[in-house]
Amino acid sequence: MSRELKDLSLRVVRGQMNRRDFMGRAAALGMAAPFATQLLSSASSANPIKGGHFLLGLNGGAATDSIDPAAAASTVMRNVNYCWGEGLVTTDPIDGTARPWLAESWEASADAKIWAFKIRKGVTFSNGKEMAVEDVVATLQRHSGEDTKSGALGILRSIGQNFRADGDNLVIELESGDADLPYLLSDYHLLIQPNGGADNPEGAIGTGAYKVEHNEPGVRHTLTPIVLRTSNAAFNGAEDAAVLFQQTCAQAGIPIEVKREPADGYWSNVWNVQPFCTSYYGRRPT
Repeated sequence: MSRELKDLSLRVVRGQMNRRDFMGRAAALGMAAPFATQLLSSASSANPIKGGHFLLGLNGGAATDSIDPAAAASTVMRNVNYCWGEGLVTTDPIDGTARPWLAESWEASADAKIWAFKIRKGVTFSNGKEMAVEDVVATLQRHSGEDTKSGALGILRSIGQNFRADGDNLVIELESGDADLPYLLSDYHLLIQPNGGADNPEGAIGTGAYKVEHNEPGVRHTLTPIVLRTSNAAFNGAEDAAVLFQQTCAQAGIPIEVKREPADGYWSNVWNVQPFCTSYYGRRPT
């Protein structure tokens, strides 16, 4: 292998040359396409780099696609929506069992008619609002209402509309027992949104790891990691606390970008202005 080919492969790995240009140069130097591809793969695996962009090509997208979870009807929108939104329940990709997600746990009566889903605390939407049980109830109401066009309507009609908030729990009462209710609630349309998405169903405001930066149906969708803005002006050690929070989120597979802000102007330019920032609260007697 010539030194020039090795240098070219490293340029691709570093993002300084695209794959098409590399293959063209390799062919000009007399290397067959299979060997050039193998060389490029070896260089990529041997030289991991931090950061960059993950590009995912999917078919089935259309200009009529909607980022509203209720209207999601293609693999493309399902993948996009799962980047910014999450549901109460997910299914294990290996064994297919129902796993708690935004619902921390659930319990059912002996006849499987009454279910209580304990909603996870401390979960924040990408607009900075903390998720509440009422948001969960509103989401189910929007997808099951009289005028809804949600793709989850068939599922929710079988469940009924007898659901309510009870403290930290979402309580659902069924007309007949259904042991598969957690599986039904894992439907990809049922992403929890502030006020159920009634205010802005296409706002792409959810609890997922990414925010939608660009939404061009049928062409491309660009998502960016959530940014936690911080400064020691918020409280002593806020910047270190933000890094620890970032590391904890990474263990759960949630990428958080920490951005340090100037102390000067933090309370006027960041706090209550940006959706996610460090702050403190003072306890008061009640």
